[in-house]
Amino acid sequence: LSDLIYTGNIGSDTTLYIRGYYAPNNGGTFDFNIGTKNFNVEVIRPWLEGIATNISGRMSGKLNLFGTPSQPVITGRLRFSRTGLKIDYTKVDYTFADYIVLEKNAILFDDFTINDYKGNRLYITGALRHNHFQDFRMDLNLDFKNLNVLRTNSMDNSSFYGMINTTGNLKLKGLLDKMYLTAGIATTEGT
Repeated sequence: LSDLIYTGNIGSDTTLYIRGYYAPNNGGTFDFNIGTKNFNVEVIRPWLEGIATNISGRMSGKLNLFGTPSQPVITGRLRFSRTGLKIDYTKVDYTFADYIVLEKNAILFDDFTINDYKGNRLYITGALRHNHFQDFRMDLNLDFKNLNVLRTNSMDNSSFYGMINTTGNLKLKGLLDKMYLTAGIATTEGT
């Protein structure tokens, strides 16, 4: 039983609550209800170090976390608002304000929309499937038009730099270390 309360200049609000139990004598079983309301997404920064920077935004939703430490299950829905990040390697800023659904052993995307700095959109549909957060498998379809995917200069990487904008479709299937890609992609004006 825990609450994280934010107090600002216009009042207080509970940004995170956790209710439930953990039974270490019963195989380590647990069952928690977790709620977020405008919770700062910057808490994920340590897990994205070396991948993304400029992480900002809020998330709200309700989750149920249950099972055992070796077989955790998370179900629920998270909505992101005014969320953004910069991909370190490509130096491209992206923003999004959409939701994901978590089911037992899957994270679902239904036209999840990501915007580049010019407002061009990437739509993601499909699922990241897993076995209790092990052995992740992708089954994702990405559609995009004039999307900026590279925005580097010679100071970032003297061998490979420039601006790349693309239009197309990309299908990602399989395990992360044995992924199959099907792509129909073309560069667009400004590349």
